[in-house]
Amino acid sequence: MTENEIKEQTIKNAFDFMGKFLTGPQPRKSIGYGQGQMRIIYFLSIHESSHPNELADFLQVGTGRIGNVLKDLEKRKIIKRTSDPNDKRKTTVRLTDSGKKFASDRFNDFRSHMERLIDKMGIDQFNHYLDEFTAFFNVVRSIKEEQDKPCSNYTKI
Repeated sequence: MTENEIKEQTIKNAFDFMGKFLTGPQPRKSIGYGQGQMRIIYFLSIHESSHPNELADFLQVGTGRIGNVLKDLEKRKIIKRTSDPNDKRKTTVRLTDSGKKFASDRFNDFRSHMERLIDKMGIDQFNHYLDEFTAFFNVVRSIKEEQDKPCSNYTKI
């Protein structure tokens, strides 16, 4: 791989890390979108379309919360929800053209920021920290999943 290809792959890895592992409340940035909204936009920019239950699973929140976020994103013309013609209970969610442009602009901002970090840290050190953070968040996620499992040690009385 060339140096530019390595840098591009590293930036993609960092973007994937941010989308997969960073959860929880965060302040709205000057762009006016919360972290949950940005993660939905990220998910749809990769998958082209999805269903609300898939988005809820990805964000690890309830479908009611997703419904409110999708309503706001639709009002802002970032996403479009359409009913499945074969099953009106199913909804498909897609980015609109302006949503795709918004996602592309945010990714370009992110890329620029990551390039500055890589230039200051060096690609090897950047990759090292990215690997360490990924390992850390994988352990945190596995502990959470263990805690969320129903306990099978209960004895019926």
